[in-house]
Amino acid sequence: MGDPAISAARPYENEEDLATALAARDQTAWQQLFDEQHERIFHFALLRIGDRADADDLASTVFTEAVKGIDSFRYRGLPVSAWLFRIARNEIADHMKRRASRPAHSLTDERVAQTLSARDAIAPGDDMRDVSHALGQLKDEYRDVILLRFVHGLNVAETAAVMDKSEGAVKVTQTRALQSLRRVIDG
Repeated sequence: MGDPAISAARPYENEEDLATALAARDQTAWQQLFDEQHERIFHFALLRIGDRADADDLASTVFTEAVKGIDSFRYRGLPVSAWLFRIARNEIADHMKRRASRPAHSLTDERVAQTLSARDAIAPGDDMRDVSHALGQLKDEYRDVILLRFVHGLNVAETAAVMDKSEGAVKVTQTRALQSLRRVIDG
C-alpha cells in the first residue's frame, strides 16, 4: 500500500474515476483538478497572451467553463487536462479577438521569458528571450503545439484532442512548428 499522505492528497488516481467524480460534482475531485492543473493552465495562457493578470483571469474562467460544461464532457481515455487545455485554447482565442483593438503584449516581456525558463527549456542552449521572442512570431497553431507538447508536456493524443486535429496532423504541425521556430531563432 502507498503512503497515506499521498493518497489523501490525490484521492482520484485513475482518470476515469476522476472524470466520473467531476461529473457527479464531487468537491474533492474538483479541488484535485484545480490543484493539479491551475498552474499549467495559467502558464499556457501567460505564454500565449503575455499578461499575468489576464492569464490569471483566463485560468479562472477555464475552470468556471469546465464546471458549466461538465455535463457534456465524455471520458474517452484521455486525461481530463486535455479537455481543460481545449477550453483554455478556446478562451484564449476569444480573449485575443476581444483585445484585437488594443495593442498586444509582447512575448518578449521579461515575465514571460522567466516563466518559459522556469518550465522546461524548449531548446537547451538557446537564450530564453530569443525563444520567447521567436514564439511570438509563430502562427498561433505552431505556438500552441510547441507550448502544449514541450512546455506543458501533453502527449500527441492529448494535444490532438486540445487542438481538434488528428494525431498525424499534430505530428506534422509539430515538425513544421519546430522548423519554423528554429528558423526564427537562427535569424
